[in-house]
Amino acid sequence: MTLYFLDTWIWKMAWRESRSSRGRLFLFISSITLGVAALVAIQSFGESLEREVNRQSKSLLGADLVISGREPFAPETESLFQTWGGEQARETRFSSMVYFPEGEGARLVQIRALAGDFPYYGVLETSPPEAAESFRHGPYALVDERMMLQFRVRVGDSVKIGDFTFTVAGGIQKIPGETMTETLITPRVYIPLSYLDQTGLVQLGGRVGYRNYFKLDPGVDVEELLEREEPRLREQRLRSTTVEEQKARLGRSMENVSQFLSLVGFIALLLGGIGVASAIHIHIKQKLGTVATLRCMGATSRQAFSIYVIQAVVMGLVGATVGALLGIGVRALLPQVMQDFLPVTLPFEVSWIAVSQGIGMGLAIGLLFALLPLLPLRKISPFLALRFSYEEKETLPKEPLQWLVYGVIVMVIGLFAIIQTPRWIHGVAFTGGIVLVFLLLAAVAKLITLLVKRYFPDSWNYVWRQGLANLYRPNNQTIVVMLSLGLGTFFITTLYLVQSTLLQEVSLAGSGDKPNLVLFDIQSDQREDITQLVRSLDLPVQQSVPIVTMRLALVKGRPVEEIAEDPEASVRRFLLFREYRATYRESLIDSEELISGTLQPRVEDPSDPVLVSLEEGIARDLNVSLGDSLVFDLQGVPIETRLGSTRKVDWRRFQTNFFLVFPT
Repeated sequence: MTLYFLDTWIWKMAWRESRSSRGRLFLFISSITLGVAALVAIQSFGESLEREVNRQSKSLLGADLVISGREPFAPETESLFQTWGGEQARETRFSSMVYFPEGEGARLVQIRALAGDFPYYGVLETSPPEAAESFRHGPYALVDERMMLQFRVRVGDSVKIGDFTFTVAGGIQKIPGETMTETLITPRVYIPLSYLDQTGLVQLGGRVGYRNYFKLDPGVDVEELLEREEPRLREQRLRSTTVEEQKARLGRSMENVSQFLSLVGFIALLLGGIGVASAIHIHIKQKLGTVATLRCMGATSRQAFSIYVIQAVVMGLVGATVGALLGIGVRALLPQVMQDFLPVTLPFEVSWIAVSQGIGMGLAIGLLFALLPLLPLRKISPFLALRFSYEEKETLPKEPLQWLVYGVIVMVIGLFAIIQTPRWIHGVAFTGGIVLVFLLLAAVAKLITLLVKRYFPDSWNYVWRQGLANLYRPNNQTIVVMLSLGLGTFFITTLYLVQSTLLQEVSLAGSGDKPNLVLFDIQSDQREDITQLVRSLDLPVQQSVPIVTMRLALVKGRPVEEIAEDPEASVRRFLLFREYRATYRESLIDSEELISGTLQPRVEDPSDPVLVSLEEGIARDLNVSLGDSLVFDLQGVPIETRLGSTRKVDWRRFQTNFFLVFPT
């Protein structure tokens, strides 16, 4: 076969034969172009993103190491930090309302009180640029730029945070390692740490996070340092975040998006492959007489076959190349479109690996789908030249090798899907779903043609009869059109159904008397005033829920630190050291279902055991059962309890739900 492709006569014939079918062959090219463009753009974008995440890894965290906790750092912890050397910055963060007197607006934000030169890597982008430094030296605040636009706040205006009024020094445009999506729900506001106490917002029992940023001396191994100090950090219930951990977290998120988009691009290429098969099928059906004539003139079946394979290869190569160039152009635009959603700045770089993969994949898919109608040419007889003029229903002969091509196509789909999905079983399921949809659509198309042919409506008018007859006449494209439209509709509908399902889960429209607004962190002395304020607006107060935060100290008599060190224990560290939000009430609410045990409504006698109720998933993960003892630490005060019941909680409901419920 290789020798035939080197024959100049075959190349000349391929060129001559293409003259009368340029429009059909252009359809071939366009079918491949869009799919390859999508693949090249997405894969090139993903590679650039991965490369820049690695290159700008330290700017993603802004420091070499971050130590965080839910309580102020103890004196022994402060002493430990001093032994690590290098430069340090301190941050206290919490959620609170801010008020803009000039804009007459208020908004829930995340307050970040900062001391030190953070970020050590990367840039805190502000407008004006000098505000990133000037706000640290007085009663100034940096406010999220989008929030400034929302409330028409300008530099020099005031913002009231708690009991203190700050001057707006500038707007925050970008924070190292954070994207716009992270600030849409809760915008950020930076203030100097030295002014935090004057706001009066940090009080006992509040949900406050404390962070220490480190720029370590050159030569200090962060992993070795953490391995040495891990026991002491764990004892103080502190968490560490390194550059590598932050890079891995962002990398996973970006990789998931890239893999999903690559599958979408591959689907576009598959749809293009169906278009290729359709275009080549029509092209070949009209060339049967030409092929038979060539056979009569002495051309072998392989020579005739090679003429049209060369056309398919050249058209596929042209389509893939044009698609790759188009993909490079789209890649240049993507960072501008998605800049607010990216944690790093992406320069324009052409990934020649992505280009070569896109061209190779496009050429392979195009050739495979083209071979399906081309293979029967190998069995065209010279006698067809004599019969062709009066045998209008002459069809392509059957070719067993077509089944091999079908198998290779399925293998290519499966291999690509497995590479692009995190688990091989997902790739296999994706491939199986594609094959199943193909078979169902082909079966439906075949059934339609059979039913129309068998029960043809002879009494209908001429237009309907002609239209329906074309479904089963020779050279019909019923199956190909059904596959193209059906598969495209299938994928688009699937995406819309997923979107609709997700929106319905969180939709508040038509939710009847279910709450659509929740107010948190209301202190005891504020409760009555807040209730009167809400009712004065003709709004009902449907629920008033007490919230208490606490941590686990003992599980079944064993300290959580001991369980964490036990290699045989299967309890995740996060569950042992996390902060639990608890409440107390006498009964279940409508988002809960009792699974086991009995809910204790109240404690009548102080000597009676306190029976708490745990969410079933937490109880299972902690390996506790009814009657097991649990000791909680509430601001240093131990609270002894026993597990009295487990509950199933519907976390999708827009209301306050809890892992832990105490009796009243």
